[in-house]
Amino acid sequence: KPAIDILSKLKKNSITVFELSSFKLQDLKRSPQIAVVLDIFPDHMDAHKNFREYVNAKASIAKYQKRDDKIFYAAGNIYAKAIAQKGRGKKVMVDPKLFKLFSPQDLKILGAHNFKNAVMAATVALNLGINKNTIIKTIRAYRGLHYRLELVRTLKGIKIYNDSASTNPMTTVAAIKSFKENNVLIMGGKDKGLDYEPVAKALKNSSTKFVILFGENKNKIAKAMIRIKNKELRIMEVKNLESAVKTALRFAKLFIIHNSSFAILFSPGAASFDMFVDYKDRGKKFNEIVKRLKG
Repeated sequence: KPAIDILSKLKKNSITVFELSSFKLQDLKRSPQIAVVLDIFPDHMDAHKNFREYVNAKASIAKYQKRDDKIFYAAGNIYAKAIAQKGRGKKVMVDPKLFKLFSPQDLKILGAHNFKNAVMAATVALNLGINKNTIIKTIRAYRGLHYRLELVRTLKGIKIYNDSASTNPMTTVAAIKSFKENNVLIMGGKDKGLDYEPVAKALKNSSTKFVILFGENKNKIAKAMIRIKNKELRIMEVKNLESAVKTALRFAKLFIIHNSSFAILFSPGAASFDMFVDYKDRGKKFNEIVKRLKG
């Protein structure tokens, strides 16, 4: 929802939560009373001069904080820590390894990255005085959002996941690491000037057997994967999303004969504007294609 739409509903004691991109933060001259900084990695390099400018834009979330304000930041990420140091607010490092209120097994959604996000949200909630039992109950009930590692369908033992919200390589890396079972990956889209070598390295250490590429940057992604020289990985380029899904299913059917579990993972790692209105439109189209599939 546009932030201005909720102004008329706010009271003096209301708490509002905003997700602020580098574009929204870049020109701000005021920081929130409570700031949260998750893992920082390159993104939007098609819009920013370089990674340094991107990090500096994000730093506005902390830069103008007062001493009574607080900033929660992800442990282990040097850029998140650097941003936290920019302001005068109290610094709170959040480390999932030290967190005891709940475990990854309490979550219904996949991935270490989702556990990290849940830990961050819970830590801020505790700081706001939210009851521990309420937090645990909420975490256990949460089923995730559409197009974020969303299980769309299981077809003859093949689980099909929609991660259309993945618009940069590192979110695809996180998705790959979420699966222990054998899988096939579908990715590609509009390029944002980003490096796909981290995806190639993650694939080399994963159970992914097959990668299907489509979209404007499919050749760029393929070249990054070839440079890493993963002999176990098969790569194919196709024209569009529907071809990618059908090709993935054909491969999965062949492979599942010898395996008890298999997943098709759609995690584009790129923007959607080459073929779709936005990531939601892309995600919706993927779901429609998957639901039409015949076993």
